[in-house]
Amino acid sequence: MTIRPALVGLETVEKYGKMLDGAEFNDCKIDVMWNGKLQFSDRGNMKFTSYGVEGELMLTHSRRLYKCSKMAEANPIKLKSISI
Repeated sequence: MTIRPALVGLETVEKYGKMLDGAEFNDCKIDVMWNGKLQFSDRGNMKFTSYGVEGELMLTHSRRLYKCSKMAEANPIKLKSISI
């Protein structure tokens, strides 16, 4: 049996998380792009952490993001926008 992550926050390469650590926002929108195409878009609550983002929106889609990351080893996934 292979163990895979589920219900995890998203680690980011950007450093804004440290400045916004602990800030929570309601009704945020995310657009997830891979290979130049929109994979999915959704709205929900999000919280910034020192390492990235978490909260309802990220936890709901963490499994989906993990699957996209496996497809994207040669071409990284981009969180195109976070609308607050």
